[in-house]
Amino acid sequence: MEKKDAVQHAVASSAQSIVVSALSFFASTFGVGIYSNIDMISSMCNLMARGAIISMLSVMFILPAMLLLFDPVIGKTTLGFRPKKQKVSQ
Repeated sequence: MEKKDAVQHAVASSAQSIVVSALSFFASTFGVGIYSNIDMISSMCNLMARGAIISMLSVMFILPAMLLLFDPVIGKTTLGFRPKKQKVSQ
């Protein structure tokens, strides 16, 4: 596949599990944050709930764009990522 098509396919096939996971974590931490009477726990849970939403948005929108943008750099700096060209012997 072309790079853009591969990224679109990867995002489309994994989007549902990413969203369900992030929203489940958001709901549980936000619920504990609302229910808890201890200020420190409430604040930490609300912070983690916001982090879950921010992480979901980052993984869905920013990460695929960064991978497309930095593909040449990743390919050159990763050992064994690109196959080596074989020399033709005569």
